[in-house]
Amino acid sequence: SLEVVLSRTSHRGCVALAQAPDDVKANRDFMLDAVKKTWKALEHAGKSIKNDGEIIFEALKQDAQALKWASKDLRSDRKFMLQAIRTSHKSYAFASDDLKLDREVAFEAIKLYGRALEIAPAEVQNDRDFVLNSVEKWAHAIRYASPGLKADCAFLLEAVQRNGDALKYLPADLKLANDRDFVMNAVSDTWKVLKHASKDLLDDREFMLQAVKLNVDSLKCASTEFKTDPAFMKEACLQHAKALRYTPASLKADRDFMLDVVKHWGGAAMQSASAEIKADRSFLLETLKIWPSVLHFAPEELLCDQEFMLEALTKNIESLRYAPDELKSSSEFMVSAVVHEIDVLRFAPASMKADRAFVLEVLGHDGRALKWLPREMQDNLNVVQTAVDQNPLARKYASPKIKKVLAAQNKKNADAGADW
Repeated sequence: SLEVVLSRTSHRGCVALAQAPDDVKANRDFMLDAVKKTWKALEHAGKSIKNDGEIIFEALKQDAQALKWASKDLRSDRKFMLQAIRTSHKSYAFASDDLKLDREVAFEAIKLYGRALEIAPAEVQNDRDFVLNSVEKWAHAIRYASPGLKADCAFLLEAVQRNGDALKYLPADLKLANDRDFVMNAVSDTWKVLKHASKDLLDDREFMLQAVKLNVDSLKCASTEFKTDPAFMKEACLQHAKALRYTPASLKADRDFMLDVVKHWGGAAMQSASAEIKADRSFLLETLKIWPSVLHFAPEELLCDQEFMLEALTKNIESLRYAPDELKSSSEFMVSAVVHEIDVLRFAPASMKADRAFVLEVLGHDGRALKWLPREMQDNLNVVQTAVDQNPLARKYASPKIKKVLAAQNKKNADAGADW
């Protein structure tokens, strides 16, 4: 009976099914149940069953080898085989010869498993663009390129540029892993090529510096000797701020080393400095002349230090941007800051610049500070007069209305003097 045959069908053997009559082997419902138990049942299936996509697909979900029992029509069916390959890349091996030449079908298989190129037809293995796309996904696919392509250095370079790991699988007799120009030409596209470069190249200081210049991630393959060499790493860091990611902590705590790098890159480099460097007053004062952004990485207690911030302002007035609000809200601090540099007033809080007492005190030190006061202050005769009394040049920052008043006063005074 069908039940007996089915009960004796398993992965261990299908003897009962092999001996069953043809009508049993052609019974769709029975064979579907048999295949669900083991894909091996397909070997004994009738012709109609081997051409049944649903049953074949049920079998290949267990093992792609089930396709060897599928009909030629199914193995030539593009839609069916694409679905089969997406279920198991091994299905490509059972596609018809014509279908193996189909670029979409072949690439679908190789996209999932690069070694599928090994069983692809010669035409596919000799297709330059196809192989390059395959190598981009699977570096080892280069092994299965045609002999003609593997003898083409321009092709091999493009393959390595797309996937640096492909260098590992290039023909050994070409000795490209030790070819200075070949490896350098690939470095700008991918640092990974250096993983497979010869030791001679990796130990060559000039070569590695040039590699880092082209691609900072080349430092991933630099030797410990190079990465702990201050001169080597400084040259690398002056080329790329990102090189600090690969710089050892000992160098990022070295004042002389970091001074040159921070002067070159500013805050982009300062963020990588050691905590000691970030808290070094003299270091900060030296570098903020060029890059006030270094203060963004200074410790809070230093930014709250009035003496330090006033000295910072003498180096670069942009330093006030990084002062805490508590300090910028201090009238005492801001008056002292303006005494050092009047342009500092532009960074003062709006509420402070609207405070008449503060304004008059500031103008008493330098009338030109009127330049940075709000319109209502520039339109206030008493405020402007205080500024002008301290420095006549402040007149040009008064509002048009006040300028007319001052001009009238001057004329009146001039006329009075003439009468006298």
